[in-house]
Amino acid sequence: MNYNIPVSRMIFNRQDSNGFFRSQSYGLLIKLLAYNLLEIFKKEHCPPVFKSYTIRRFRRDIIYSPGVLTHHSRSVSLNICETYAHKRVFQEMIKSVRMID
Repeated sequence: MNYNIPVSRMIFNRQDSNGFFRSQSYGLLIKLLAYNLLEIFKKEHCPPVFKSYTIRRFRRDIIYSPGVLTHHSRSVSLNICETYAHKRVFQEMIKSVRMID
């Protein structure tokens, strides 16, 4: 038997009548992509303290930041609460992402 089969071939060669396995495999690939993008973001744009955070802790401490989205004259801005513990780090991460363009 050949055990060196790529994951994509194992997932996409499933034969079923209603496409259930195929839709489940697409969902799995989307989740895998999202996980890898988060890991790349942590590696490239986060300070060393946050690089070891799990997904749940990163989401709780960084992504769920207290703030208000303000819509004014065709622009959107995020006003972060002054007492937010990671405000400076969050703003530095946003600046480093903007520098990609």
